[in-house]
Amino acid sequence: MFLTTAGKLSESLTKEIELKAGVQEGKESTAQPAEAKAELESNKDAEAEVPPLQSNRVTDVEDDRNVLVSAVPVLDKTEASAESKFVFGEKEMEHLNTILGKYVGTHNFHNFTARIKAEDPSAKRYILSFEACEVIEVEGMQFVRCTVLGQSFMLHQIRKMIGMAIAIMRGCAPESIIDTALRRLV
Repeated sequence: MFLTTAGKLSESLTKEIELKAGVQEGKESTAQPAEAKAELESNKDAEAEVPPLQSNRVTDVEDDRNVLVSAVPVLDKTEASAESKFVFGEKEMEHLNTILGKYVGTHNFHNFTARIKAEDPSAKRYILSFEACEVIEVEGMQFVRCTVLGQSFMLHQIRKMIGMAIAIMRGCAPESIIDTALRRLV
């Protein structure tokens, strides 16, 4: 499932991301390539009339242990020529991995789920590793593939952990916020 902070992604962009991610992993797509391409083209015309909901998108997909995150502001065609484009380089990858590394270990993740109190023993989870692996580019947008390996996860836990990491990367929150959020008494 692909989501944005503004709502659902368009079906064509979702399919294109899934196709691109499948190709990068060496997986075969279930859709026929010609049919998928024709459907993408027909959907692009319909979506061209709809203005973007916001200029920055945060996108993620969750399965058992993989998360795909957009780290690039979305620029429409007029903005792209007027502004320089953000590029997720080695320095940003290293900074993101430092942030994600703070989640590794046994912590109380009650602040990263819904309806669980800090005192509840089920809020304690063990993360073995959490790292940003590679950058994938789709339609000029960069997506960072993050892999998390842990004992078990709570509802929305990975999504909220990624959201916190993105807030820190964008300068909206200090890095110390992770330590505060993982405390039992907060």
